[in-house]
Amino acid sequence: MPTTDKFSKKVVTTTVINGQPNSENDKLLVKTVETVETVDGFVDDLSPTDIIELKNADQVEYKVEYVWRNIIFFIFMHLCIPYAFIIGAWNLKFYLVAWHTFLGYMAGLGVTAGAHRLWSHQSYKAHWTVRVFLAFWFTLAGQNDIYEWCRDHRVHHKWSETHADPHNATRGFFFSHMGWLMCKKHKMVSVKGRTLKFDDLLQDPIVRFHKKYYKILYLLCVYLIPTYLTVVLFGETWLDAFAQSMVRYCFSLHVTWLVNSAAHMYGYRPYNDKINPRESPFVIYSGLLGEGFHNYHHSFPFDYRASEFGFRYQVNLSCMFIEAMAYLGLAWDLRKASDKVVKSAKLKVKANEVLQEQQQMLDESMQDAEEVVNERSETTKEHQH
Repeated sequence: MPTTDKFSKKVVTTTVINGQPNSENDKLLVKTVETVETVDGFVDDLSPTDIIELKNADQVEYKVEYVWRNIIFFIFMHLCIPYAFIIGAWNLKFYLVAWHTFLGYMAGLGVTAGAHRLWSHQSYKAHWTVRVFLAFWFTLAGQNDIYEWCRDHRVHHKWSETHADPHNATRGFFFSHMGWLMCKKHKMVSVKGRTLKFDDLLQDPIVRFHKKYYKILYLLCVYLIPTYLTVVLFGETWLDAFAQSMVRYCFSLHVTWLVNSAAHMYGYRPYNDKINPRESPFVIYSGLLGEGFHNYHHSFPFDYRASEFGFRYQVNLSCMFIEAMAYLGLAWDLRKASDKVVKSAKLKVKANEVLQEQQQMLDESMQDAEEVVNERSETTKEHQH
């Protein structure tokens, strides 16, 4: 029976996945969105005014102002890598690698299932216990507070690949990867960002708490707790344990940054060939958290799977976690794009490919015909002489 999604003025249909109970009605309800034009409210096509304003931003004098605090910290963080591996802080101990890999994946889950799919895109709703769980692990990832992360991400989706995009990929791989954190944001990021509303984020007391106490939480979760646990559990020295934690932190950041850089430059575009984000196999398999299906995600940002395939045909640990929480009744109102809309988008791309091939063949035929005409003209001139 059709229902109306509160995040959209469009009508959506509700389908049921059998065998997955929900606390409300003993079934896991997945809202299947039939149309996506304005489904998120904050994600839609650029208006002509936006396009003109952002193009004019190229003409505005822009001076790069470096954030030296971040630059110095990034240098220090990367210098911990040779200490940890070359000097031998890890000594290739399997249990240490497993421990920090576990921490890295949990931090990644806090980013993907938490800040990204839950808070930024409201792809599903979750019980407060799940939100606290995700907020803790997101803090371990050390990527700013939830509110700021979601604010930047929504602005990124709204004005992707323009000067209003915080990590505009058209400014190069390094800038979109980590350079954007080494300098102050382009003026247009704040100008256009102020036009969006983020009241829904602050309605969550967990987001408010995280925003207010983030600096303290950051020091505890990124540095003190992982280092202390490594010392207590594995008998490492404080210095070695700290270096190991910094390596884990550095690696986690780079995996996240690859979504902003590599996934916007390298790969294929089966869902929308008019945008830069791509399905990037390298990013997909570097993290296994389902964030590399980026052409799909930018085409259907509200989908909790961030992929057409969920976790049944591709490794997507974030999707697996969300559905596990839904099975336990701790998550509900999972939203996804309907098969009809996804298929339509893919067919449109294929049709565009056919048209481009036909246009290319026509252009080549015209060029050949023009060459034949020129050759005959030259031959005629020679005979006249």
